Amino acid sequence: MADNTSAQPIARNGVACGACQHFNNESAQFCAGCGQALFEPCGKCSQSVRLEQKFCGGCGTDLQQKRERVREQYEQWLTSAVEAARLSDFERALGQLGRVAEDKDYRYAELSRQANVAIEKINKLKTQRTAAVESLVAQAEVALANEDRSAVVELLSRVPEAMRSPEMRQMLESCSMFVARLTELEQTLQKQLVAKDYEGVAGTIEVLLGLVPNSERYTKVARQVAEKLLASSQRRFDKQDYTGAASKLSAVPSQMRDGRYESARQLIENVEWLEKQFVAEPLATSTLGRLAVRFEKESPQNERAVLNTKELLQTIKQPYQDPRQPFNPWRGTRESWIGGKASYLGYPTSIPGASDETLRRNPGRFAVAIGLALQGLGLGLVSEGFAVKKARFAVLASKKPKTAWGIDVGTSGIRAVLLQLDKEELTVLDSYYDEFDAPTSRIGNETTAADTIRQAITKFLESSKSKELESSKNKESAYWVNLPAGEIIARFVRLPPVKDKKAEELMEMERVQRIPMPPDILEYVGWIGANDADSAHGRAAFVCAAKKAAIAARTDLLASAGMKISGMQCDQVALVNFAAREFAESFKPVDDDKPTMLPTVAILDSGATFTSLLLISQESFWFWSLENGGEDLTTALARGTKSVHRDAEELKRFPAKIDRPRDGYEPVEKRLEEFRARLQKLVAEGLNQNGRFDVVETWCMGGSPMTHSWIRRVLLKE
Repeated sequence: MADNTSAQPIARNGVACGACQHFNNESAQFCAGCGQALFEPCGKCSQSVRLEQKFCGGCGTDLQQKRERVREQYEQWLTSAVEAARLSDFERALGQLGRVAEDKDYRYAELSRQANVAIEKINKLKTQRTAAVESLVAQAEVALANEDRSAVVELLSRVPEAMRSPEMRQMLESCSMFVARLTELEQTLQKQLVAKDYEGVAGTIEVLLGLVPNSERYTKVARQVAEKLLASSQRRFDKQDYTGAASKLSAVPSQMRDGRYESARQLIENVEWLEKQFVAEPLATSTLGRLAVRFEKESPQNERAVLNTKELLQTIKQPYQDPRQPFNPWRGTRESWIGGKASYLGYPTSIPGASDETLRRNPGRFAVAIGLALQGLGLGLVSEGFAVKKARFAVLASKKPKTAWGIDVGTSGIRAVLLQLDKEELTVLDSYYDEFDAPTSRIGNETTAADTIRQAITKFLESSKSKELESSKNKESAYWVNLPAGEIIARFVRLPPVKDKKAEELMEMERVQRIPMPPDILEYVGWIGANDADSAHGRAAFVCAAKKAAIAARTDLLASAGMKISGMQCDQVALVNFAAREFAESFKPVDDDKPTMLPTVAILDSGATFTSLLLISQESFWFWSLENGGEDLTTALARGTKSVHRDAEELKRFPAKIDRPRDGYEPVEKRLEEFRARLQKLVAEGLNQNGRFDVVETWCMGGSPMTHSWIRRVLLKE
């Protein structure tokens, strides 16, 4: 558009409009003919100037140059809008064109007209492309629903960038990454197939099926590689390479793990677990023998399994190498972290007659009962026993009884031993063993515990052997019963090397100071070791206390069943009495390199509810009890095998019957490891009590150590 402002006449008394040439008076601001503004402010000094004026009369600014700059800006917006429309950035294009089209200045009329024409065209183009985009998005959504992400990428890639919504961008980005990952995996799969790397193929195809679960091609490849891996696993299994067999099997894609896979996996896991049971077990038990039979059955081609069974049966049938142990040594080391060798004390050797049939059938269960009977005969290291009222106890003859029953009433049953002392010769006359249907400590049995014990005591008293003994020469037999381990508090002290009377006075003070309970509610049992005036170590001593109410309740319970007891002693002290006699020979020093140390025997008696640890030497002893026993293991096995406690109790004795022993027995193994950790702290505390303890032998007894792998996991160094 040509600039004709210079040709517009300026009337003497008025102004002609540059747009319509209408003549307006000098005071008019807008044209009376067309409404066009006749003046505008100077861009520099803001003085009003005529639209057609070339220079500002107030500041001399070049007004023509300013008009050229505006024209150039409008022309640039027109060009830019066309480019934006080409890129489908309609909002930017229409915004730029709108600013040109809205300008009513006659000087830019042609540019405004061009902008309006362009706006009309771009709006039509926008409508067309919006419809096309909506169609592409709809097709992409259908493709995504059909899991055809490649199609989604192809369709959304055709949507101009400027027209993509945040949702479209997210869909396109996600599907693009998926397609890229799929392409990468496809390339990897092809390389692995060429290299016949079937474990690698299995891993890749599992990922691919996770991405495209309905792919027939991937499913076919997965099925083929699963067959190859199963066959490879079987070959390794037949060669007794169980680790390799398990490795091949674990590579099978999860989508192909059917019943055949599960059967193979269970068999390998069973055999792997079974094979490990024979490497480090220290004793040839019948339980280990049953596991060997199971191992041979599940891996018949394994020569090691056959050899295990053969050697175990031969070892079990051989005469016992150690008269105290009901098991012969097996392949594992027996070195105990506590000290010496770890062994199971099944048959005491210090008492003639311990070959009694009942004792032989139930090895390791009568130590507390023997200790009670020894105290009843006046042969216990600790002579004091618990009593509430003397009238509660049977009146004995003034002379010591020649026979005494030691009766261990536990939470799992009754063990009783009748000992006879005749001219310094000690003999087992009789024994009794009765196991409850379920431990009285088991959840749900607490309310019936008293009735269970009462019935068991009545049964014991009514037994033919007991009647026969009472009706004959043993009418004056003493009856000593146990007080459960959890009913006492024990403290161990070291007194100065003073005489007995002074030592007793000191012990009275220790009772009050060391046991923080009112003395009038307690009964005490104490012991003071021998005095050696030349010893720098003083006199060992201990005191334990039990509530009178607990003693009375137990006495009344036994009396209600018809038993009049002669004395009562806690489980731990009964063990002291037993060990002091059984291991007298072990206490003699044999190591000249340790002249200040005392040969010490460590004993663990683990029953259904409690485990008692005893450290005993010729000079002193120490003990403690943990609320941990066989019932904890039964509960763990019930959880591992998903069975009730009654069935778990049987499986604990016969783990070869567990369908999946690795998984089923794992909770038991964890409990044993936890118990070992607790026991290590307890042993350290016991050894700190007496710096002269030097453990040379470690023995365990009770029902809990009969659990498979108990000795290995709890007591052995490795």
